[in-house]
Amino acid sequence: MRQFFKIITIMGIISFNFVQAQAAELLMFEHRGCIACKQFKAEVLPDYKLSEIGKNLPIRSIVQGDTEALEGLKIKSNAFYYSPTFILVQDGVEIARIRGYLGKDKFWVQINNLYASRIDQIKS
Repeated sequence: MRQFFKIITIMGIISFNFVQAQAAELLMFEHRGCIACKQFKAEVLPDYKLSEIGKNLPIRSIVQGDTEALEGLKIKSNAFYYSPTFILVQDGVEIARIRGYLGKDKFWVQINNLYASRIDQIKS
């Protein structure tokens, strides 16, 4: 029985640390059938996931109309007109956003600038 409680305690500590480490994320809001979103996923997403930024800001896609995915988020507006819209959140609170996808090179400039300007908020 002691062993069981020890294991549960260790798992709780590991889970708590994982949740803290994942407190910042990049949300990708998209409309169904969005061509720019498909282009982003093909051109950028594989490299993004392997990058330092991608490891510190995991990306999560939210399709328009998925109200469950919005629960617990404090973003400035649930409405988004440009698809995709990328919203950087820390503990569910919006910090910054990038509207639209203008190509691979432009995205990397935008995300690098956003990441560099918000690194203190993201890592704290």
